[in-house]
Parts: sequence; structure tokens; C-alpha cells
Amino acid sequence: MRAAAYRDAALADGQYQYRIVAEDAEGDSATSATAAITLSSAPEPPSDLAYSWDEETQTLTLIWSASPSADVAAYRVRSSGGAGLLALAAAPVQEAAGLSYEQVFTDETGWFIFLVRAVDGDGKEEASLSQALALYVEDGQLAAAPVEPDRVYAVPAAGGKVEVGWTYRPWRESPPGTGAAFEARVYSDGGAGAVDFDEPAATVAMGSPTAEAEYDWTSGVLEDGGRYLFVVRIATAAWPNGIETQNTAAVGAVAESDVPTTPILTATVV
Repeated sequence: MRAAAYRDAALADGQYQYRIVAEDAEGDSATSATAAITLSSAPEPPSDLAYSWDEETQTLTLIWSASPSADVAAYRVRSSGGAGLLALAAAPVQEAAGLSYEQVFTDETGWFIFLVRAVDGDGKEEASLSQALALYVEDGQLAAAPVEPDRVYAVPAAGGKVEVGWTYRPWRESPPGTGAAFEARVYSDGGAGAVDFDEPAATVAMGSPTAEAEYDWTSGVLEDGGRYLFVVRIATAAWPNGIETQNTAAVGAVAESDVPTTPILTATVV
């Protein structure tokens, strides 16, 4: 037998009680027990999280726009504290009704990830991860940090080699467009199945671009038929120095000795 169901319209936060009365054609009735429901929806998140940096005072200021929800009581600011890993269960570094947060640095070094969330009057916190910033601080000063490469690929190339390519978008850097990408480091598994991050198989100069650019690198001759994995990381200085992205997603390709050489196209006006 299919159970009957009832769905209410959208309701405001609060406690609601329901009960069902069954009645037959003769007017006899039976009443169910009362079911109590408490609705406590989380507020909408804030927006437009941004930052400014005062180099002289080594002060970071975060600002954001208010949540559109009417019942917001405060905003919780969480920080990774330079560890590069944000613990959502950790106590916030600030919980206040204002729309800004300020932190003074001294000699800290590391990735500082900040997250801002709205909290309502009942203490319910929204769960969005959209209002977050990752900033690299070195010796108490905000340092230019690269971002992970986009559209990374690996394909067989002529002569049993593999071509690895990627796109770099510097507008996503921290701070944006600061030319933080000095070089790319190509790590490989050497055909063993696990990428070795101890030392790159190759480095590629990137020239600290401030506009989107594409890059590629071709390996030496590899074992025919072998599958090879590659990871491209971006760094702010020549190996082994600088700040390096920590992405680990690998792309792979099978080396094929019979891949034809790419033809070279030229055009002339006649």
C-alpha cells in the first residue's frame, strides 16, 4: 500500500507541529500523534572577498560584502595559520558583525588560507567554501605566488618521445598578474607508476608571464610502448629555490616509436 504524503510550502525558520486526522464517510475520526519539526536554515554566504596589503606595517586586511540574509549575526573568519591546510573544525580567528578582518605579520612564512562564513542568530553557519583566499607570506611579507597550470596534457611525439603541455593564467596568481611563474618543473614517474617529486625530470623557463600563455616540453626517447606519467608544477625561481605549487594530478601517455613527425606548414604570397 502506498503511503499518503503531504508537502508544505516554503516556511520561515521556527518550530512547526503536524498531525493527521483520518475521517470516514460516517464522520468517525482518528487522530495521529503530533510530530514537531524545527526549521533552522543557514544564511546565505557573503561575497566579494578581497584583500589589501600594507608593506610598511606588514598588515593584511580582508574585506567582503554582506550576506543577503536578514538573520546574519556575525561572520566567522578561519585561517590556516601558515600551515597551508585549513581545518574547518578549528576555532575562528574572528567572529564579529563587521565586514573586515585585519592581521599584522612579523616573520611568518607559509601558506595562509582564509575562509569567511556567515552565521545566523542561532549560531548556524553556512557551509560555502566560495569565500576563501590563499596567500603566501615569506618572512612576514606577502610574496608573489604562482598558481597551478591549466589544461595540462601529455601526448606521444615522434621518435618514441612524449610531449607535455600546459596553459598558465597569471590573473589567478596571488597577488594577481604579478609574474610569479619563473619556471615550470616537470616531474615524471619514469614509467614506474608513481611520480617522483624529489627532483624534476626537466625545468622549463616561463619568463614570468603577466598574460595567459601556453607552454610545452618534449621528453627524450622513452621505452616503446611504455606508459609514462607527468606532473607540471610552477615555481617562482630556478630549481631548487622558490615557491612551488603543490598540485599532484598526473597526465599520462604511451611512448610510440612510430608516431609520425609533425609536418611544418609555411605560407607565402605568390
